[in-house]
Order: sequence, then C-alpha cells, then structure tokens
Amino acid sequence: MKLAIYALALSVLLPQTIAPEAKKYLDVALDMIQKNSAKRDADWDAMRKAAYDKAQNATTAPDTYEGIRAALTAVGDPGTQLIEPPIMPAFESGSVRHPGVVIVDGWVVRVVDRSPAAKAGLKPGMRVLSINGHNDVNRYMRQIALASQSDKITFIASEGRRPQAFEVSPGRVNLSQAPTGRMIKNKYAYIEIPAFSGSNDAAVKYADKLQGLLSSFDGRGGLKGWIIDLRLTSGDNMYPIIAGLGPLLGDRDLGEFVRESSRTKWGYRDGKAYEGSQAIVTIAKPRALKHTGIPIVVLTDLYTAGSGEALAVSFHGASTAIFIGQPTAGILSADPAHRLSDGAVLSFNEAGEADRTGKVYRGRIVPDILITSNWRMYGTDKEPAVKEAVTWLDGLARGQ
Repeated sequence: MKLAIYALALSVLLPQTIAPEAKKYLDVALDMIQKNSAKRDADWDAMRKAAYDKAQNATTAPDTYEGIRAALTAVGDPGTQLIEPPIMPAFESGSVRHPGVVIVDGWVVRVVDRSPAAKAGLKPGMRVLSINGHNDVNRYMRQIALASQSDKITFIASEGRRPQAFEVSPGRVNLSQAPTGRMIKNKYAYIEIPAFSGSNDAAVKYADKLQGLLSSFDGRGGLKGWIIDLRLTSGDNMYPIIAGLGPLLGDRDLGEFVRESSRTKWGYRDGKAYEGSQAIVTIAKPRALKHTGIPIVVLTDLYTAGSGEALAVSFHGASTAIFIGQPTAGILSADPAHRLSDGAVLSFNEAGEADRTGKVYRGRIVPDILITSNWRMYGTDKEPAVKEAVTWLDGLARGQ
C-alpha cells in the first residue's frame, strides 16, 4: 500500500513525459528496489524523483535503465545491480558476444586468447584512450550490452608510441578464463583467480584446473608463500573457486550467509564445495597439499566483488593469511535475482557474510595493508601490490 501511495503522489508532482508502458516498467523496478534493498533508511521519495528525472522521455523498457541506475545511486546500496538482458548469457553460460578484452582505469589488463581483441592486436599494458569515440572508457566497458550489440568497435590505444586505431568485431567469447599462476623469486606462488560463470561441467573443469595449479607449485622445493590475487574476481558463482582453492583453504566451514532469520554455511570438504547441506561443485579426485601452514597474501581491490568478496571472507580468520590492496566493492552476497518483464534482472544484497570466526561483513572489506594497484603493470612482478606482497613475505621469512 505504501509503495502505491509513493508512486501516486510522485505521479501528480512530476511531469508525465514518460510513456505509460515505460513508466509501468520503471515503477515495478522501483518497487522492487524499495522492497528488497539492504538500505532500509533510504530516502525513497528522492530515489523515485532521481529515477523519473533520468527517465524523462522514455518510451520503452530499456529507455528506463538509466533511471533505474539513478535510483540505485540515490539509494546508495552498492550490492544492488541492474543486469541488462544482453548480458545475461555471460552469467548463465560464460560465453557472450564480446571483444574479449578487460580494461581497468583505461589500461588493458587482460586479453582473452584467440579473441577478436587479441586478433586485432590489443595487448595487456596498452593505454586505451577511447572506445567508439567515448572517452569514459571504464563506463563504456562496464556496459557489455553496448559491445555485444555493436558490429565493430574502434579502440584508440597506445603502447608507448603514438595512438593507434584497433578495429574489433565482437565474437563469441568465453569470459571465464582458466586460473593461471607463476613463481616469484623461485619461492612464492602467485595465483590469479578469474571470475567464473558457466555450466556445471565447466565449473568442475575450472576447479580441477585450479587444484592442479596449487598442486604443481606445492610439489616444488622451497615454496615459502602464496599470493592469491582476487583483484579482478567478481561475479556470482564462487563454488568452483572454493573447490579449486579447497586444499589451501582447508576442509572446514569457511563462512556463512547471514540473513535476518537464518544463517547458511559454506565451505569445502573432501573435494566438495558446499552450501548448507548441498554439494555445489565436486572434484572426483581431489588433491591434498604436502606443505601446509605456509603464509598466504590475498590481494583485493575495488573490482573484487560478489563471489570475489565471499572468497576473501573465506580466507579471513585463517592464521596464515594477510590482506593487501584496496577495499573491496561491498557487493556481498547477491541473493536470487528478481527478473523484470523484458529479461533484465535486479540482483540485491540481501545478506551479510560471516567468516570462520563469526565476524560479519556487510560492506567493503578493508585489507590489512593499503596500497594502490598500478593497472598498467598488472601481470608483472613489478606491480606495486605484488611487490608489497613479496616484501611482506620476505620480511616474514627474515623474522623466522
């Protein structure tokens, strides 16, 4: 009843330049936000006014997306996301029509092997100045739908020389890349953890690949520390990663989803990543580490979100772990999605997360040591966060 009163009052006060069907769609979305947002003390009148102001002249459901995003900004709940219909295949299958490049703060940090971007010549470490004439590179890349609907994308980028144009025709790309790793100074194992989305079979393969990677480094002599990089780990499905990191995390409950009326544990045991009593991902032949008790550095940043934050929580409370980097996004525990009539989804932050000690997190997770990443150097041992991790591990080794 209160939601209807809010909508009726504002419909009288605001100019009616939104087409009826578009306004109906927008009102449903705003009602969802007011009902489900974790920000219970938000100014709901201000939220609706912000949405209507931004959606003026909207005639279709997609025309209201910017209005919905304005509402989310007004509410101030980073855990609620609007996922547009063309993006949903990436969440459901791991494969989407995309250029195959990840850009952070204007720098190319990852290029998918054999992707259109790779074939066009884009490389990690390049500075991207514009995309299809848009100078706000980060904002453009966040809108995957824009890329997926384009026949051709023009990247203006440079690699220490004058800018060049790279013409990319998006194709079907699997954005869920396999985890990778390397040894640093022949004694520290660095593991990069990409986000996962995809089928159950793909989840098992991802987890098995990650366990194999851990096992290969564990089998080397002289291993003195782990560096687990979650800085670009986001998304919804943490369980393949939990299963893959299980030998390092330990056979135990690792965390809990904390809701008003319930608590649900997640963890790892005997090759199984589980939530509550249900095994979500199972590795048929799980591995065990020979060397345990080795110190772990976990790297986080603003782009550590959703599943990445749950993974960070899974390491919290472990006596051997320390956190370096920047605070995470604060998008903890996005619960089951609420689908709108055109296939778009509102995903809400409806629960907190507790670590193995019982400490509850409801916003950004702040690391022990703050340091700013240099995305131009991402993937190298000279990148500041990685260097800080190595310095900390070296200091720990000297103190032993």
